[in-house]
Amino acid sequence: TTLRIVDDLRGLVATESLRVSCWLWLGRIEAARQLIDQVIKSLEGKIPERQWGYRLKKLAIVQLVQGQITDAIANLRDILKILLVTTQPMLVFELKSTLALALSLAGDHSAARQLLIDTPLIDGLSRWVEFDRLLFEGYISLARGDSAQAQSCVDQLLTRVQNYPFYNNTAHRLDDAIRHTTPIETFPRRLWVGEAAF
Repeated sequence: TTLRIVDDLRGLVATESLRVSCWLWLGRIEAARQLIDQVIKSLEGKIPERQWGYRLKKLAIVQLVQGQITDAIANLRDILKILLVTTQPMLVFELKSTLALALSLAGDHSAARQLLIDTPLIDGLSRWVEFDRLLFEGYISLARGDSAQAQSCVDQLLTRVQNYPFYNNTAHRLDDAIRHTTPIETFPRRLWVGEAAF
């Protein structure tokens, strides 16, 4: 409310985006969707392209959790066209890796694998990016039936994420998906919805 009163759009965007993630983690999928739809509607044309790209990526995540794979793919491709000449490697990584997962869910495993290979390597910027890349690669590998490569991703994660509870949790959930017959449509929930709500 304070951010709205002082018209701090940058702060509002960041706060509302975090709330969407929290709703997802708690399993409040409809609340997450309503909020991100509201954010996009109220901020369209009012924030820089970089922030807009992150908001549309968050919408795509909610769409994937809801099983709206085609809509998520179209959404991500649209924003990548807009940001074709962006100098923001982190944003490009997040958009392309999320699109790669969406393509794997749609059965286009070759395109998904190539897109993940083509995502920017962001050396030294964030270990979380490295963890995310391994999680996406693990699920994309599992979706195409390469459980050995998926397990390799898990093994790499588990040697590095002991002090990072979120990634430790999601790595074990990927490991569980490898060990059991797991429908690929559940992969987004395993990534973005908390275990208690899963």
